[in-house]
Amino acid sequence: MTKPPPRSRGEGWVRGRIDLLPLLVDLLLQLVELGGGLRLAVRRLLLARLPCEVGRARRPARRHVGRELLGARLHAAEDPLDERLPEEREADDREEDQEKWPFIQDGFDFTLREADIATLNKNRLATIDHMEENAFRYDKLPDVFSRPGKLTDPNATTAKVAAILKRDLPNRAIIKFVAEQYSGTLWSIAKDDFGLPRYKYFNPHIWMAYKMDGKCYVGYVTLRQVYSGGGTYGPLEVAWTTTKDDRGIDCEKVK
Repeated sequence: MTKPPPRSRGEGWVRGRIDLLPLLVDLLLQLVELGGGLRLAVRRLLLARLPCEVGRARRPARRHVGRELLGARLHAAEDPLDERLPEEREADDREEDQEKWPFIQDGFDFTLREADIATLNKNRLATIDHMEENAFRYDKLPDVFSRPGKLTDPNATTAKVAAILKRDLPNRAIIKFVAEQYSGTLWSIAKDDFGLPRYKYFNPHIWMAYKMDGKCYVGYVTLRQVYSGGGTYGPLEVAWTTTKDDRGIDCEKVK
């Protein structure tokens, strides 16, 4: 009797393992019916091991790993772990055949004239302003308006502040203003390099809601008195305003 040629250990191990594969699959499918926990374990085993065992050449569709291996039995029944809608499964299947995807191609002509540059730049700046204005709008007045501080200093009374805002901000129609709460010293003195006073400024910010160019905004200003010499200071005035940083608000929300 002719002795069969010797086989390498690896060859016999792989072939025998593939021959037993249908039996193992049937056994695993029967065990799947025993419970959700075991079903999940079997599913993970199939996903992690079986595709690389048989050396599949192409990447399987998402969440379909091992279906061709398991054969008609898995194709006949829906995967209990596949919670996708039918249309989602169809969409995933279509991803495998990209050559059948719809394709649209067209063209257009564009001529840029030198006279258009100024208009394009103007529209660009207007678009940026519109985006900034709408990206940071208030949906209600800030809390400082419902919990304001008190204006008790004789140099910065409510009446004086109202008059200063009207005089120094003529383009804004002030609807409402309040001083923020402040627990420290109301006034601070700014000095020059020689230690001489330049002005003193009111530490609490004055918050205001105002209307300008038909739109409503919220911002704040700081107040100061410029040094007049001889230990005296001039009238109250607006020192700084947040014009560029003011945020829009719907006018009907300003009450």
